Amino acid sequence: MNDKLKEIYELNGSLLQLAENLYDELFIKRGITPSEDLALLRFFFIKAYKTAKAVVFLFQEGYPEDAFVLVRTIFEILVNSCYVFESDSTKRARAFENYGKFRRKNKIEIVIDLYRKKMIENKEFEEELKKLEAECNNLEKDYQISEAKALWHNKNLEDRSRDVGLVDLYNTLYHMCSLYCHSSWASSRSFFFETDKGWFFGIKPDSDEELSELVLISLFDLFIRMVQEFDHRFELGYQNKISDLRNSLQNLCTNRIM
Repeated sequence: MNDKLKEIYELNGSLLQLAENLYDELFIKRGITPSEDLALLRFFFIKAYKTAKAVVFLFQEGYPEDAFVLVRTIFEILVNSCYVFESDSTKRARAFENYGKFRRKNKIEIVIDLYRKKMIENKEFEEELKKLEAECNNLEKDYQISEAKALWHNKNLEDRSRDVGLVDLYNTLYHMCSLYCHSSWASSRSFFFETDKGWFFGIKPDSDEELSELVLISLFDLFIRMVQEFDHRFELGYQNKISDLRNSLQNLCTNRIM
């Protein structure tokens, strides 16, 4: 690991530690019971934190391609969390929850149809089928969920990114991550390429420092936005520390270029 990569890696470690401090401040010291929109932001924050830890782990083990796939996940979490608070946060938080319930109901119905076909040959599915049908009915009855009311995805990710000022990252970083997510030829350069002796296939962990640097910088840029949003909405008072970390990365990159 070169010096610059090590410094960026350490900055990500400091950012993750700051995220843990925010978590402790809110849930251990203050014990705040959040509103619906803040409860959803809490969910997004914790999921982003766990995914950021996974990115760092994959980087450490020499799998920057797979780490980059998870960077895309963090981008999606960031867009959704910002979109909730872009307008009428309580309504959008409920829409997100209802959409999840609707999707679950939809998938259960698919499984029920599958079980019905299997029951022709095997009666042991009957009890499980009844349980699934009961859950499906409860979702319909208790929450009155229908596709018409599941409005979370009335805009695609690109549109939501545009609404919250992240469309530039969507058109650049997100699409770069997608190349690795979908196993594009363009994402194989570190483990599959032609040499003067023929094609090289690498199956061991690699040390692609260029990609590793992109992974760590992208992780930092996205996750610090999540941390800032969390700190701002819960009024935890960590803005100066967040700014110090952001300035540290900016200075590091600027000094390296100069």
